[in-house]
Amino acid sequence: MLGSSYVKQQVHQRQWAEENFGTCELGDKRRTARLTNTAELILNNPTASIAALNGQWKDSKAAYRLFANKNVTFEAVVKTHCTNTKLAIRGRHSLILCDTSEVIFGKKREIDGAGDLGRGGGPGFLLHPGLAVDADTGEIQGLAGAIVRHRQRVPKQETASQRKKRQRESALWGDLDDQIGTPDENTRYTTVCDRGADSYETLCHCQQNRHDYVVRVCQKQRIVTTPEGKKVKLAAYMEQQEMAGTYELSLRSRKSNKGKKTKARTAKMEVRVGKVTLVAPVHKSQYEKECGIEKIETYVVWAREVDCPKGEVPLDWMLCTSHEVASFEKAIQIIEWYEERWLIEELFKALKTGCRMEARQLHSAGGLEALCGVLCVTACRLLQMKRVAMAHPDRPAEEVVPPLLVAMLRVAMGSQKRHVKTAYGFYHTLARLGGFLGRRSDGNPGWQTIWKGWDKLTNMVRGAELLSELQKQKCG
Repeated sequence: MLGSSYVKQQVHQRQWAEENFGTCELGDKRRTARLTNTAELILNNPTASIAALNGQWKDSKAAYRLFANKNVTFEAVVKTHCTNTKLAIRGRHSLILCDTSEVIFGKKREIDGAGDLGRGGGPGFLLHPGLAVDADTGEIQGLAGAIVRHRQRVPKQETASQRKKRQRESALWGDLDDQIGTPDENTRYTTVCDRGADSYETLCHCQQNRHDYVVRVCQKQRIVTTPEGKKVKLAAYMEQQEMAGTYELSLRSRKSNKGKKTKARTAKMEVRVGKVTLVAPVHKSQYEKECGIEKIETYVVWAREVDCPKGEVPLDWMLCTSHEVASFEKAIQIIEWYEERWLIEELFKALKTGCRMEARQLHSAGGLEALCGVLCVTACRLLQMKRVAMAHPDRPAEEVVPPLLVAMLRVAMGSQKRHVKTAYGFYHTLARLGGFLGRRSDGNPGWQTIWKGWDKLTNMVRGAELLSELQKQKCG
């Protein structure tokens, strides 16, 4: 018999589903109830298809009908979760980690209403979330906002003025800031973005919404105004600044975007700090015209690797920020906040690898977007649990994951069950169940082995549940 552990797991899953989806406005209370039930099932088994989640065809059909309904949109599905996140982070300083990811369903798929993302990938859409992380503790707080959008074809021979008048992907960064909104008096948001957000318009949105920002510079050759009033190129100005200090950064072995494997090394980083003024562009978007911001003062922190080994690409992070940087220690803090940006990439991995978003077989763009909303919130929850395990490895496992999963993993791993007591031990052992070898050189387990282990573990739980039902029937 499964006993009280199974009941506790069900209460945990149900409470999470009710909190995040129980008040979604979908035009009918029955739709909201169906969405809540579906979300609970997905959290139990994130990799399963809709058909596999539901034991009977009528339930699967109801779920398909739910995601096909025009009232069940991505925005409607994630709204409650985003609202809860913003309420929970009141009175705190949160980093809002932002990025855009392509959700692609393969060139052989035909999906009603989905645009082609180009480069032969097939139909899909763009996902642009804002992940809230506590600036002091590193705790993942949830999604503060999220947008989906379809890629627009760029007209041939388009001028700079024409480009500013159409819908552009670069506008996603500012649109997300607007969606998240202005924090209250005791709350502080710092938007953290990669080079895609390096535009004057994005910084205007931050200023209008009272968001601080840390944005990696893409346009190093742009003309800026120095505190002395001189107009110079940004890179040339930063080269002239005195070195504020140095620090060392440990880099693990990894693959670059081009597939080349880099060796593990300790990078020596030099840091320079400056302050400049950015001026409004000549060709303004409609938003830039309406907000009327003609100049923005910003600090610049430049962390650059020196003595890089031959054959390796040196690290080079030039960051602009609204935070005052008056010391080397403050510059290091800005760099550390930017380094948290990797968590948004982890969210995308959790969504695509852990929840298998791109393998979903719904036939309409609207249905896939709505399902993506559920899976985004689920991926965020799974990432929260993993983050706690890494940040607080000695925390009891039962405080991070449902007790039934902890108990089942102990049984499944036999001689290794002693490692399951802590949060870190649970995830490490779970990955071993999924094929992770756990050698010293392997580092921490990745999403693929974690989710293979998770899939096996949840299958064991479902098997135990069926066995329990069988025993009840025999006793009856």
